[in-house]
Amino acid sequence: YMIIFYAFAIGWVAWERHPRRLRWISVFIISCACAVTGAKLVIGGILVTHLIASILSKPENRLRVMRLFTAPLGAYGLYWTLFPGLFIHNYNLDRFAFNLILRLTDLQTRVAFPGAESLIASLRQFNTGTFMGERQVEDVLEELGEGTLSGIGSVITQWQLLVPVLALLAVLWVMRMRQARSGPDADRRGVAVIVVAALFIGSIGGPFLFSSYFWFFMGFGLYPVAVILLKHRILEFAREPRSRMPYSRSGL
Repeated sequence: YMIIFYAFAIGWVAWERHPRRLRWISVFIISCACAVTGAKLVIGGILVTHLIASILSKPENRLRVMRLFTAPLGAYGLYWTLFPGLFIHNYNLDRFAFNLILRLTDLQTRVAFPGAESLIASLRQFNTGTFMGERQVEDVLEELGEGTLSGIGSVITQWQLLVPVLALLAVLWVMRMRQARSGPDADRRGVAVIVVAALFIGSIGGPFLFSSYFWFFMGFGLYPVAVILLKHRILEFAREPRSRMPYSRSGL
């Protein structure tokens, strides 16, 4: 959830014409919340969103996006300064290797991919148990039974349902983006690209895409484009003479 809100904030700041200091503070607050979650995937999502924003934004706005990267750096630095024990407990190779081995093993039970055994063996040398204790990958998978652990595993399990739905959403999304090519706010289409990318990044970590919240947040990828279209329609309607409006006094 946090990476979606972070991507939405980055998108609006990256394309805002008159940036304010309050926007940096808002991104900093969201970054602090991301740091407290202890999620390693969120760090990758932050890097990806900034990379996409730098590519899609205009050349004169790229410096602003680069400066905005100081917000998560400051947030994670503050988290390290105030709570060094929690920071080390959440962000360490032991926990990272354990979680990655868990997801790779879960994925391997659904589809065989080359190099999986060697990759898992390489990760096991970092899974020392210092922070994970006696927890073992095999025990966790046995507790889950046939339940899936990773988002990728969920996609593979339910691909017959997801592929048609995502294909339909992709067509509608492209149509919306094409309709918003013109106008003073056409550059804000990049916000939708960033948010959609964040949605796919978030779905990798867990079976998030099978919850109703995922489809709710999917609307955030269309929201900026829909607002652009709606705003222009309202402005055009407001500029029309009142005599031409169907419910004006002269019309009655």
